[in-house]
Amino acid sequence: MLVISVLCFLVLFAIAAYFFRFFPWTRREWEALPTKAEYIAEHGSTEEVACCKCGSTNTFDFGGLNPGMTNRKVLCTKCKTALWRESY
Repeated sequence: MLVISVLCFLVLFAIAAYFFRFFPWTRREWEALPTKAEYIAEHGSTEEVACCKCGSTNTFDFGGLNPGMTNRKVLCTKCKTALWRESY
């Protein structure tokens, strides 16, 4: 009985992971963000790129549920605002 429960959990987890990894809303959300060049052009060019909401210059890139994703969002470390998109 325990084995069946664990297998059901693993199957449901795999389905959910697949659904969130390949669902179109994540792609549309990523495409709605500007590129880094567009962000700099829109919010002014300084020596360091700063957040348009809080002015922080600290950023981190976020790949969603899969850390190995090539499409990544760059977020402000302080206020967690999505600033621009990158693709590796």
